[in-house]
Amino acid sequence: MTRFEFQQLLRGWCQDAAFSDDNFSLLKSDIEFLGERLFDEYKPTKNVAEGDFSVRLAKWIGSADTPDDQRSLFLLLRHLFFVGQDDLEASYRTAFSKHILEWLISKLNLNVLSAGAEAAISLALSQTRFTRITDSFELPTFLRLNDIQGHNVRYTWEEHIKNWNGQVFRDQVMQAGTLAEKKYLVLLEDFVGSGSQAATAIGHAQSLNNPAFEVLFCPLIICPDGARRANQLQAMHPNFTFSPVLQLNESDLVKPNAVVGEHQNFPKFRDCLKRLYPRVTGPNPGPQDYGPFGYQDTGAIFVKYDNCPDNSLPVLHRQRHGHWSPLFRRASREAT
Repeated sequence: MTRFEFQQLLRGWCQDAAFSDDNFSLLKSDIEFLGERLFDEYKPTKNVAEGDFSVRLAKWIGSADTPDDQRSLFLLLRHLFFVGQDDLEASYRTAFSKHILEWLISKLNLNVLSAGAEAAISLALSQTRFTRITDSFELPTFLRLNDIQGHNVRYTWEEHIKNWNGQVFRDQVMQAGTLAEKKYLVLLEDFVGSGSQAATAIGHAQSLNNPAFEVLFCPLIICPDGARRANQLQAMHPNFTFSPVLQLNESDLVKPNAVVGEHQNFPKFRDCLKRLYPRVTGPNPGPQDYGPFGYQDTGAIFVKYDNCPDNSLPVLHRQRHGHWSPLFRRASREAT
């Protein structure tokens, strides 16, 4: 479908009294504004032949066979959670200034109005190792934006998880490149769906003893399944703290089964996703085709400016030439 053809189609939806409850006119204005001001930040489709957001939107809508499914795709955008670069950087600052500093102050049992408070916090920061679960989290950017200096070890749990060795971690990460003995360990991540990767990393961190470290897990955004896992771990380990910047609600996600409090259009979306999934995967589904609701049925309607996670709905990001044209094509390191 061309951009002109989609505009003609959309104009018809806006004028049809049968769809007045869906308020297509307002959604059209919102999407056009966000398309210019935000959605065109999406990195994997910049400077490539796929076109700008308006071109991709028309192709995406045209990938669906029926008018009902085309309307459902467009209405799905009302619930899209898109995190732009400025949003992400703001969350980096919030993670540090609110969650990490408050955690350290709590562990120090510190009166922030006392004369020695600033020096005590400065010492605690020098005793803290900042790590990331995956390389999706821009740890160098986080350190730079928060003016955290003297942290030259950049550890990514995902790269070491299979052959993780506690003693090696202690020697090469917690004590490497610093004069200050590390007492605090922070695990950072930008988006957490099921929490499976994070749970493994947290488990390894908790296995360190003699001495044990105070451990903080601070995801920028986390889905309910991941939050449940993290809360369970927090209940099990007294030296582990879970403090997310933003926790999504179950009703924000399109799950395989109905959820209390979900939007009235979600049952329609659920049926649409199931119908469209064979087109999304094409005739030969690959190893990254996890089902119509994404990895571990997370059902997220989420996109980050630099990529789309596989926990998000595949209709948004999965590309199958000749079958499905995505709105936010996912850049994957695995063969698709």
